[in-house]
Amino acid sequence: MRVPVVQARGGWPVHWEEKRGPKCIKADAVVAAALADDDSIDFLMHGGRRMRAKLERQCPTLDFYGGFYLQPKDGKVCADREEIRNRIGGSCQIDKFRLMVPRAPK
Repeated sequence: MRVPVVQARGGWPVHWEEKRGPKCIKADAVVAAALADDDSIDFLMHGGRRMRAKLERQCPTLDFYGGFYLQPKDGKVCADREEIRNRIGGSCQIDKFRLMVPRAPK
């Protein structure tokens, strides 16, 4: 499946806090993705949830073509199993998922 990478919108900045995440997420619940850093991708899910995929290493070329590919085996995207593949052939394995929760303003 091809996952589009969306650009951050302007407006009030949201500060996110990482919480323990699941081992797997449902592939059909992924709406889009946003690059959080060279070593993590935020999956935007149906219902407004946000899951951060921490990668085993940096993947700096993921944003070069505006998307990446996943090949879930059983309808789920799982840590320590699935790889993120960029459009020029590179790949990085997902190490773990973290649930992203908006932090209340101070």
